[in-house]
Amino acid sequence: MQSGSAVFDAATPTGANVQLDDDSHPTPKRDPFVLDQGSTEGTIGTHDWGIMSSDAHGKWKPITFPHDLEATHQMQEWMAEEGYSLFGIEHDFRGADLSGGDFTKAWFTQAVLVNVRLTGAIFYRADLYSADLTGADLTGADLVRANLDGAVLRSARLDSADMTKASLQGVDASGASFRGTRIMGASLIGVNMRGANLTNAILFQNTFKITVDDATVMKGLTGTVFGPITAFGGGTSRELAGSELEAWIAERGGHVQVIPPYSMPKIDAHLRNFFRVYLDLERGYENAGELRPTLLSFSDSYVKLIREGFEQIMSDDSFGPDEYEGLTDIEFPDRETLHTYLRNMYDYLFNDAPEQPMPPGY
Repeated sequence: MQSGSAVFDAATPTGANVQLDDDSHPTPKRDPFVLDQGSTEGTIGTHDWGIMSSDAHGKWKPITFPHDLEATHQMQEWMAEEGYSLFGIEHDFRGADLSGGDFTKAWFTQAVLVNVRLTGAIFYRADLYSADLTGADLTGADLVRANLDGAVLRSARLDSADMTKASLQGVDASGASFRGTRIMGASLIGVNMRGANLTNAILFQNTFKITVDDATVMKGLTGTVFGPITAFGGGTSRELAGSELEAWIAERGGHVQVIPPYSMPKIDAHLRNFFRVYLDLERGYENAGELRPTLLSFSDSYVKLIREGFEQIMSDDSFGPDEYEGLTDIEFPDRETLHTYLRNMYDYLFNDAPEQPMPPGY
């Protein structure tokens, strides 16, 4: 892993028809795809890929709905219908108390969640790209594999939240509280943590290119990171890495080990996202024949990027079982077996091969 690259990316939720509005982030062409109303997929609490059922909605209601009528209407529709991911793109949720809600794979892209109470809410694989969470209360929230790229977390409270494998790139988290937060296998690149509170937070093999200052609290901070960080103080700034970074954190009451960056082959971000969502340990063994039609429901430009990404890694001798496991959590015994699988997957997705190949152990 290179210190400047995101290895763990939250990605586009399932079933959404997307187009690329810039070079990096797919956005929906329309409301997310509706699953078969007879489907019983979905085991809430185990992070299965199926969407939350109407029964699950019926057991939870917002303590307070948003002030904005359009956002309230969107939530009411989502709660009443089976098979939808909440479509909250660019909606204004201010005034709401959504504590305890399960927003697995929901779309909150560019949503306004300023001062919204979200304690204990589940945002597993949710898209919070460029969402404004200033002052939001996410205490105890599940943000596993959530996409928070470009989000605003100024003065937000994320105490005891789980941010395992979350993606935070270009995030303003100044003054935010991460006390006891699990930040494990996550990607933090260009994150402003000046004045943030990281007391007793737990790190594990994170890309950790953050900005801190003398007001950033690191007492009890533990774990491993790749670094480097940029520290401001006394009107100047300096980059800290290696043993110097370890010593700097230790002076502030933390105990963090800075580990050498793992050099992973460069992979297009869209392909990383595709692997993380559709071919990881949760979905990689499904053989319902839905992967190809799902991919082809995306924009032509997105499909082209995925095809070219496959061609790149199939021709890359340095891409092997370790790299694939880092993307999907699926183990292959050797490079030959992996690349046979990748070639067969390519033929299934792009050359009309009749069956989706399965990883080892199926």
